[in-house]
Amino acid sequence: MQINKLSVLVVFLLFRLFASADIALPKQKNQLDTKYYFANVDSFATHTFYVKKSANDKTYKLKQDAAFLLKVNGAKGDERLEVWAVNKSSQQKSNSFILTTVKPTEPISSSTNYIAITFYFDKAGKLNYKQTVLKPDCYSKKQFIPVFSLKHPASGFNSLSLLSIFSFLVLLSAFLFAKMKQRNVYV
Repeated sequence: MQINKLSVLVVFLLFRLFASADIALPKQKNQLDTKYYFANVDSFATHTFYVKKSANDKTYKLKQDAAFLLKVNGAKGDERLEVWAVNKSSQQKSNSFILTTVKPTEPISSSTNYIAITFYFDKAGKLNYKQTVLKPDCYSKKQFIPVFSLKHPASGFNSLSLLSIFSFLVLLSAFLFAKMKQRNVYV
């Protein structure tokens, strides 16, 4: 009977421990900060592009490769960008569109989404855009960083450096082998 009470108590305590640990874990955000890059602004010589950022209510003239960061929980709530173009010859303003923070489609290790925007005009002269999610190389693959390299340096190569590295590795392995052998003797 004592074992049953003890096992029930252990199960209850484990359940309580894991339940409280789950609450303490950070939850995955639905929205992440988003950084928009505007790629092809210079390809439209007849238009000037503008952006109005909701966080500070300022209007910016877009230049090639401009970037804007939108924060999820800014001072005024979720930030937005309003984008439009103005024809240089007729000074006519095009339609505008709103860019907001986006939900990631796949898990990433960063706290920011990177999105490239490319503009185009349809046959009716309406401004449209295409979004492309950018994936930095550090998210997609992990790179191996060697501890030491056996490549020959471009200048000042010492022919004995390779021999000294090899001899160091042989001596290190011999030392470790002797230590392992010594431990086995006393056991």
